[in-house]
Amino acid sequence: KQGFRRVRCFLVMGVDLDRVQLRGSQSNEITIKNLEPGQENDLAAIQNHIFTGSWGFCPNTSRDIKYFLNLTGSRIQDVLLLEKNHMPIGYFWSHPVSSQSKEKNRGQKARIHMLGLEKAFRSKGNGYILLSLGMNYLRKQEFDFVGLTVDSMNHPAVNLYKKFGFRVIRRTYWYELLLDY
Repeated sequence: KQGFRRVRCFLVMGVDLDRVQLRGSQSNEITIKNLEPGQENDLAAIQNHIFTGSWGFCPNTSRDIKYFLNLTGSRIQDVLLLEKNHMPIGYFWSHPVSSQSKEKNRGQKARIHMLGLEKAFRSKGNGYILLSLGMNYLRKQEFDFVGLTVDSMNHPAVNLYKKFGFRVIRRTYWYELLLDY
């Protein structure tokens, strides 16, 4: 009634890790490593390169990365860098959400905070490798459930998540109102 219009729909998706069939990288050229202290600038650079121009994304600095790591409860090693021939081409950033049990991470939920892959490496199976390696990492950390939020208009990402068994839990809508000053 106030003139707001729906501009975007985001899907909140989730999957039980025990239902996911995972595979690792089949290539010697592709490796995964944990982000290390002092590499926040590298993460900011690749993140900005991948997402600049995407709806709602604002470029980040290494200071922003450090802040978000603390805000989400992530540890720096919860960010995985995907490299091809020692050059970063993508990343997988996760963090714990909650625990119903006192037993290590049993019953815990993890959330994929961000996952990004350089455009030149998309549609070649690298996204599958990146997500697979990230999910393997979460399984080794003994998480049981993984959730994420994705732009419903990002069809390649939605389809990738569905391949892993992610299901839509709910939708979140964004509205905007143009103000005339």
